[in-house]
Amino acid sequence: MSKFNAQQFVDAIDLIAQEKKVSKEAVVNALKEAFLKAFQKTLDASDADMHVDISLDPAYINMYVFKDVIADEEDDENAYEIPLSKARIIDSNLNIGDKCRIDISVDELSKVAATVVKAVLKQQISEAEKVSLYEELKDRVGEMITGEVERCNENGCMVNIGRTSVYLSRKKMIGDEEYKPGDTIRLYVSDVITTPKGPSIDVSRSDPGFLRRLFEEESHDIYDGTVVIKELVREKGKRTKVAVYSNDPNVDAISACIGPNGSCIQKITAQLGNGHEREKIDIIPYSKNDAVFVMDALKPAEVIYIALEKEENKAIAIVLDGQRSLAIGRSGSNIRLASKLTGYDIQIAEEHEMKELIEEEGYEFLKAEDLRKDEEQRIQRENFEKYSEKIRAKIQSETTKESNSEGYEKVLPKAITDDIFLETEKTEVPHDKEESKEEIEEKVNESEPQTQKEVVVEEPLITKEVKTTTTIESLEKELEEEKKHETTFKATKKESRRPRQITEEEQPHDVKIEPNKNFMPIYTEEELQELEDEYDDDDLYEDDDEYDFDDFDSYYDDDK
Repeated sequence: MSKFNAQQFVDAIDLIAQEKKVSKEAVVNALKEAFLKAFQKTLDASDADMHVDISLDPAYINMYVFKDVIADEEDDENAYEIPLSKARIIDSNLNIGDKCRIDISVDELSKVAATVVKAVLKQQISEAEKVSLYEELKDRVGEMITGEVERCNENGCMVNIGRTSVYLSRKKMIGDEEYKPGDTIRLYVSDVITTPKGPSIDVSRSDPGFLRRLFEEESHDIYDGTVVIKELVREKGKRTKVAVYSNDPNVDAISACIGPNGSCIQKITAQLGNGHEREKIDIIPYSKNDAVFVMDALKPAEVIYIALEKEENKAIAIVLDGQRSLAIGRSGSNIRLASKLTGYDIQIAEEHEMKELIEEEGYEFLKAEDLRKDEEQRIQRENFEKYSEKIRAKIQSETTKESNSEGYEKVLPKAITDDIFLETEKTEVPHDKEESKEEIEEKVNESEPQTQKEVVVEEPLITKEVKTTTTIESLEKELEEEKKHETTFKATKKESRRPRQITEEEQPHDVKIEPNKNFMPIYTEEELQELEDEYDDDDLYEDDDEYDFDDFDSYYDDDK
């Protein structure tokens, strides 16, 4: 075992791993390989049974070699054999033919070996760094990275992306853009492959994926998946066509890509190079109808008739007279990109040529207005189906049954509207025959034996739910009328109820009122008799014949 400062050894391993961004295990393995090469150089035996063990916890470096034990009379000691006498000094139990382990200290290595350790260690760490770089970048294929230009020439630029440098060729730049050392540049990782010299990183700015990533960065609706880029075709530095589709009927796909006042599209075009001409971007709506899709792909030209041969992937578009060059585009870029976008081989003809094509070629042309009307109806049906699915899912979630802790099922309440709501139907009890609990108990006690001690009176339960179509406004009017009607009566109780009808059996017959025994009369019986004798009834009216009562009627005559 070699003597060295263990803490310095561990700190050195940590520093190398941190600077080179490789694992500690990779550094330890590189150090093992370096010491093994140096060990072989010192003994001058590359095929000897040599071993190097390195550990960080606890920290040590062990180097040893196994030699065959031979008799003393044979050859002298070398890198492969050791005499028996010398072997038993190390281990007394060894015999001829055994393996003898011989430890070697790091201090015993020569200066040449130290140089070998340094060179091999540098090489092994470089290889580990390449492997680590490949593992990091292989997951970034299809993503954007940012780098700094180191140097440029007419063929391309070297760009530092942090741990390594990549080469951006002129063919993979946008148009005639130019850069100088120190400029910041954005790159699209097209591919990462392994080579004998390490990982090879293919970067580009002309790849269609570069523009797709820019749209995702600038448009939130594309980033979250509300708007989807169905197709994207590009001719670097000249023109690009993007077909977009919205998964939300309330979000317009084209507006989401352009942004408020064109803010999104302006930021995207600003990153498409610094050449004299900026790349033009055409954003068109994606359609499942191939005819409509081809017509939109040929914009800004206006297609008025179109014929499709789907088996041959061929389309003949009729444009207004004088718009042939507009449909073809500069150097044929418009029609070329439209063909790539739709997958159809598109031919352009003007309106005056349509009759000849029908007569000679027998094409059946469809009118653009009719196709667009059908497309609008299809979109409306799709939006309605999406809306219906959302409503069905919402109703299903609201009516989902949940089980409580006792095992009973609960049903979520439904929404109550103004037109339809629920009323409860109680047990019918006429108001004019409604009896109190005390009266019911008395009747029960009279009908049942006296041994019954307790009477339980149950309240009527809600037995049924009835749907009505009564509106809330009509109910409010009825309640107001009832309140006005109630104010005309004076209720003696909290609840105004009609009195219970009394049956004939309950009506009293010949009820005699017994005098109160504690009654104290004002006159005695003798005094009452004297009063009766003094005021006889006949004496009260004996003088009535003296008066003529008809004379008094004339006084009250209305005419006078």
